[in-house]
Amino acid sequence: MNEHPRVLVIEDEPIVAADLKIRLEMLGCKVVGSAASGEKALTLAGQLLPDLVLMDIRLEGAMDGIEAAQQIRQRWHLAVVYLTAFADDTTVERAKVTEPFGYILKPFKDRELKTVIEMALYKHHAEEEIRRLNETLELRVLERTSELQTAMKEIESFSYSVSHDLRAPLRAMDGFSKALLDDWGDKFDQQAKDYLHRIRAAAQRMSQLIDGLLALSHTSRQEMRREKVNLSALAQAVAAELREREPKRPVEFQCQPGLEVTGDERLLRVALENLLGNAWKFTSKQANACVEFGALRGAEGRNEYFVRDNGAGFEMAYADKLFGAFQRLHTTSEFPGSGIGLATVQRIIHRHGGKVRAEGAVGQGATFFFTLPPPA
Repeated sequence: MNEHPRVLVIEDEPIVAADLKIRLEMLGCKVVGSAASGEKALTLAGQLLPDLVLMDIRLEGAMDGIEAAQQIRQRWHLAVVYLTAFADDTTVERAKVTEPFGYILKPFKDRELKTVIEMALYKHHAEEEIRRLNETLELRVLERTSELQTAMKEIESFSYSVSHDLRAPLRAMDGFSKALLDDWGDKFDQQAKDYLHRIRAAAQRMSQLIDGLLALSHTSRQEMRREKVNLSALAQAVAAELREREPKRPVEFQCQPGLEVTGDERLLRVALENLLGNAWKFTSKQANACVEFGALRGAEGRNEYFVRDNGAGFEMAYADKLFGAFQRLHTTSEFPGSGIGLATVQRIIHRHGGKVRAEGAVGQGATFFFTLPPPA
C-alpha cells in the first residue's frame, strides 16, 4: 500500500465510522475527515481532495452515497470505494454507473479492506497517469499543429511572393521576343525566328505554371465561407463556359440535377472548373466525347460526387501521382496544361473535410470522385 494514503470516510452510523477509522489507521491510512450525509461529503471532498473516498450508500439527508459518488467523480476525479450492506441488483447497477474503484459488502475483514484499498489506489494512480499523458500529448499535438500551420503559411507566402515576382521578367522576355519578331522578323533567317518562337513558347509556358502556383496558393490562403451550394447548377455553368470556348466541338454533357452540398462556392467552382476542364481536354481526340457529372451513394451513406469522361484515361498504377503539383501522365504536346489543376482540386476538397480519388484505364476514360459535407 502507498505510504499513508489520505482517506475520507462517508458513513451515517457514528459507531461504524469510528471503528472504520481505527481499522484504517491500523492499515497505515490517514483518515482526513468523515461525514454522515451526501451534501457534507461533497463539501469535504472538494476541500480535502483525498486519495480515496470510502462511501456508504445509505446516508443522512436527501442525497445518497451513489449520487454523492457520481458528483465527486465528475468534479474532482477522486477514487471512490463503496462500503455497504446493500447488494441487490438495482443498487449494484446504480453504483456501476459511477465507475467505482471497489465495492465491499459489510461486514468485511481487514484483509479484504486492505486489498480493495490497494487496488483502488493503484487503479486511480494509473488512471491519473493516463489522464496526465493524454493532456501532455494533446498539448504537444496542439503545439506541433501550430508550428506546422505557421510553416505552411510561410511556405505559401514565399510561394506567392516568388511566383508574383517572376511574372515581370517573363512578361519582358515574351514582350521583347514578340517585338523582335514583329519589327525585325524580315531580317532574321528561319533558324533565328525559330529560336525566338521557342523563347516565347517557354515564357508563356512558365507564365501558365506561375498562374497555376498562384491559384494553388490562393486556395490555401482564401478564407472559407460555408453556405449551401447547388453543385449541379455550378457544373452546368462551368460546362456552358467550356462550350463557349469551343463552340464547334460536339461534347455530350450529362448532369445529375439537384445535388446540393455545404461549402465555399468560389472554391468549389475552381474545383469543378479543373475537373470538368480536364474532362473536356482529355476527350478532345474522341469523335463522340462524353462528360458526366453526378453522385453515387457511398458505403458510409454519404454522397460521392464524380466527374466522368470517355477520354484518354490513365494507368491506375500512377493514380496517386495525379494529385501532386506538376505531376503529369501525358506530355504537353498531347494535352497542354500546367500539372497543377488536380493538386488544386485536392487541396480544395481537403479544406472542406472531404476526400478525392481517381479511377481510369488507358483509352477508356477517367472518373474523379470526391466527397463533401451534406447541406446543413
